Amino acid sequence: MFFVSYNGLTLGSELNMKMKSLKQSEKEHLQNVLTQTHWDLEKTSRLLKISLTQVKSKIKEYKLKQKDS
Repeated sequence: MFFVSYNGLTLGSELNMKMKSLKQSEKEHLQNVLTQTHWDLEKTSRLLKISLTQVKSKIKEYKLKQKDS
């Protein structure tokens, strides 16, 4: 096992592998909010406090698709 030191913190490689990237966390959060709002993009935009354009852009960036019920 090796260790990574960053800003005084030392993390083992196993822990690093379990940590999610910021992008992955953002993608999952957006997917959850979209599901909760039944893909109402305006409502999603208000809940996340980002513009409707940003919501649409992130949906495209993360290639999110609405699942059939």
